[in-house]
Amino acid sequence: VQKAGYEAPTPIQAQCWPLATAGRDMIAIASTGSGKTAGYLIPALSHVREVRKRALAEGRAVTGKEGAPVLVLAPTRELVKQIEHEAMKFGGSLGLRTAALYGGASRVGQVRHLLNYPHIIVATPGRLLDLAECGELNLTKVSYMVLDEADRMLDMGFEKDLLRISRYVPRARQTLFFSATWPQQVQRVALKFAVNDPVKVFIGKVSDRPVAALTITQLVKVVHQLEKLDELIEYIKSKPRGSRILVFVGQKYRCDWLAENLSDHPSYRDIRCCAIHGDRPQMEREFGIASFKSGRIPILIATDVASRGLDIPDVTAVVNFDMPTDAESYIHRIGRTGRGGKRGEAFSLMTKADSGIAKSIVNIIRESGQVPPEDLLQLSNSGSSSSGQQNRGRGVSGGRSEVSVRQTSSGFSGRRDGGGRDYNYRQDGGGSRDSYLDRRDGR
Repeated sequence: VQKAGYEAPTPIQAQCWPLATAGRDMIAIASTGSGKTAGYLIPALSHVREVRKRALAEGRAVTGKEGAPVLVLAPTRELVKQIEHEAMKFGGSLGLRTAALYGGASRVGQVRHLLNYPHIIVATPGRLLDLAECGELNLTKVSYMVLDEADRMLDMGFEKDLLRISRYVPRARQTLFFSATWPQQVQRVALKFAVNDPVKVFIGKVSDRPVAALTITQLVKVVHQLEKLDELIEYIKSKPRGSRILVFVGQKYRCDWLAENLSDHPSYRDIRCCAIHGDRPQMEREFGIASFKSGRIPILIATDVASRGLDIPDVTAVVNFDMPTDAESYIHRIGRTGRGGKRGEAFSLMTKADSGIAKSIVNIIRESGQVPPEDLLQLSNSGSSSSGQQNRGRGVSGGRSEVSVRQTSSGFSGRRDGGGRDYNYRQDGGGSRDSYLDRRDGR
């Protein structure tokens, strides 16, 4: 843990570690970026060690045909790969093996990884169920089960798959259930999985919808559509050179267009950037994410395919070059910065076309203890307001055991500048999708 750079536990880790290590079932509600991955992985390693000790004492094997003792379920392959990376980082020194199972990759290759007898399996529900039902995966020895971003899995329609998976794992297991929100559906499913007198842990504000992390400073600027590129350039130039900046756009062709125009901008030609979206091959997307994570390419341009699951340390800022259509996506996007208790910044470029979500953004900023800028307030009053944020989050009560941890935040107001030069953009996206990610190198 110390080698990984951890100096002190985050609030969710401070609650998870003693409870999970003690073998308790747990339902934890915490915002994105709270450090929950380490919150359940560190106790998982301890759990595997205890299982191995008991097995050795009884003269039997721990893995192999008997199956892995730890199972982690996550909604997307990006998140699965990130959890796998963290598990390997923490468990490598202990000789523990991890296998990642997800769609969009070779099924045969993943089955081959299972033959290495992993101690920890990290999987998306669909691929896990596929391998379990065809007999390629044995889950009968799972004794430590984690559902990460459970609300997202339910949003994606995985409830039936999750319930089917529960039939393959022993009921006498320890379950850790993590969610960023606490609506009725999540409450109902949580109690179907965490059945052994679960402790409920609530970190920060708890509501029936996502809330922004208090570690993120939210800045918004209302501009004309043709001013966006110049505004993005100026924002990037205002940050220290090499800062990791994640830029979100609304459509796939916009990724390629922005990567090309950002690199070719006359006032700032040496921006190293790459673009990832759903039409990119999986290997190319993984290379782009790895280059961004290493700092080789400091600007990553992405559609919402990258908005969940990315856990890249020290992301300086998230930029909404194009606004999402709903408040939940906005919160998931900006949650890529300000993670693990570190400060981050979100900069959103809004136009008149975004008036429908403006009211929701105003509410999110206010709920974070910050002050929305005047031009955003005017935009929110100029068009139809989103209904997604009308219902305030309700406090949570009931259950068996509860732990509540509250965080505070300092206020920060938005800003507005003038200027900007007109830029036209091509509707065809400008540039081949097959060209290499690093536009500056021209490969």
